[in-house]
Amino acid sequence: MSTTTATPAHYIELVRKVDHIVKRYRDDLLIHDARAIKDKPECPFLHFANPSGTHILFLTPHDDKSWPKDDEPVPYMLGHADRWNILEQTYSVADCIIRQFRVESIQYFDGTTLRNTTPHRVLDLVTDYIIETRFEWKGNET
Repeated sequence: MSTTTATPAHYIELVRKVDHIVKRYRDDLLIHDARAIKDKPECPFLHFANPSGTHILFLTPHDDKSWPKDDEPVPYMLGHADRWNILEQTYSVADCIIRQFRVESIQYFDGTTLRNTTPHRVLDLVTDYIIETRFEWKGNET
């Protein structure tokens, strides 16, 4: 967890871009997303907003300390999963949010810049993220 107390500029920009969209469950954006981004200020993420709230999906770097050790099962959703399963489910989670959430805004933070993106681009970004992470975890094997 970060000890940073300052609000990251990209969170302020995110609120500016989506605040007008979120009508209900505003704590999603103003409390939960703020805390999550403040705790991981440099971590890439996808942010989805609609009038009923938000979802944030972090694209945690392969070498981040929060990943479980190789083949170590950890509590995840309604059961347990190892880091490989968690990584693979990133695509399903993104796809489900896009299909079920009636998204009105998707923002992508790449670690430095926040920008608008599209549902199609989200799935490409997540696919690339999974491939790159797998590659790094396998010791750069093909």
